[in-house]
Amino acid sequence: MPLALIAEDEPAIRLLLTEWLSRLGFSVATAAHGAEAVELLSQQDFDLLLTDLRMPVLDGMGLLKILSAMSAPPPAIVITAYGDIQNAVEAMKLGAADFIQKPFNFEQLDATIRTALRDGSRNPRPLSAGGQVDWSPELKDLLIRMHTSAVSESLLEALVTALDARESETGAHSKRVSQMAVIFGRSLGLDDTALNNLRRGALLHDIGKIGLTDRILLKPGPLSEPEWDEMRLHPEIGARIVSKLESLRPTADLILAHHERFDGAGYPRGLKGVEIPFGARLFAIVDSIDAMLCPRPYRASMDLPDVLKEIAARSGTQFDPEVCIHFLALPVDQWWRLYNPSEQP
Repeated sequence: MPLALIAEDEPAIRLLLTEWLSRLGFSVATAAHGAEAVELLSQQDFDLLLTDLRMPVLDGMGLLKILSAMSAPPPAIVITAYGDIQNAVEAMKLGAADFIQKPFNFEQLDATIRTALRDGSRNPRPLSAGGQVDWSPELKDLLIRMHTSAVSESLLEALVTALDARESETGAHSKRVSQMAVIFGRSLGLDDTALNNLRRGALLHDIGKIGLTDRILLKPGPLSEPEWDEMRLHPEIGARIVSKLESLRPTADLILAHHERFDGAGYPRGLKGVEIPFGARLFAIVDSIDAMLCPRPYRASMDLPDVLKEIAARSGTQFDPEVCIHFLALPVDQWWRLYNPSEQP
């Protein structure tokens, strides 16, 4: 049975967290402050630490500093009040796996715990190579800035460039699908607010891949079923990331649902038909077009006529048939220039 430690000075919250973790199958120990937590950590190995920041005797920041000196510390999740977010980011720099704002909901807490345990590290990314995630210092800095400042367009562009660079064979995939999605959305009469949310959601649709290991993301051949299980987590990871940022929250539905299928065979929730948000149904087409038009290590790119035939063939299964009709009626020169600036289709 996995062992969790809760460091929290409020008895009611300690009790709530203890009951919840027990339901998840943890054996739970509790500490009323950081010093008590350190004593417990010295006596036995824990699989997970949940810690408040503001505690007497030794606060959460001091506890994390002590954890950083341990040879094999448990992954730590910071649970903090809204006014402590800046401190929570500082805690993540010390190695906390993630943070959750008070008042929290247990669904969010459950997902965060699962991610922390899957990563198996105090740090939000494993630092070693050996098939693990390998974020650049620039990408780490951008992610921190996303939590500590207003999300400007230049910051979004920089983040997306860094993400696309990691998955090098896709090139500027996120930028292309964002531009194509806006062209398509405008042709459907979406207003400026909806277009902006669509553009940003398309730009960030794969942001959840920052939580995947290089062993999965950069594998040249087919993925095994366990590897696919890990790959299928990225929409949920991405939606959770943007949901923490008020200005990006409207993009969460698209990010979460961008791998759903009209016939219900997609993931992560198996949504069907109009259960899938409209922006995600629109985006699914342009995302697939970009994948087919661009070469991959395991296959060549497809010709435009074959791509259009494939879109039509998947109408009603992968794609919303009404959205397909609108797309296939769109003059292709509007987006073909994204791939061939000097040519006509």
